[in-house]
Amino acid sequence: MSKLRRVAKQPRKGGIETRNAALQVILEHPDISRRRCAEKVATIRHLKDEKGVERTIRDLFEKDEHGKTRPTREARRAAEAVGQQKNLGD
Repeated sequence: MSKLRRVAKQPRKGGIETRNAALQVILEHPDISRRRCAEKVATIRHLKDEKGVERTIRDLFEKDEHGKTRPTREARRAAEAVGQQKNLGD
């Protein structure tokens, strides 16, 4: 007899909040690596699966000329835009 999967306590939201948290981290640390950003986002969001967070935010990062994963220009611009919107809302 197979075990049925239970309904999640907190349904998935498609990673929108995780990506927004990553943009906040990128705003504070523009040259952060993808792995370190995932660690910070997991801490902020109280998540245990850092690898899952890393997969969710991978579109915000690319490898630089030294082979390190750093935020893309688009991600930095989006982070700045989010920061400006947050400042306007205060």
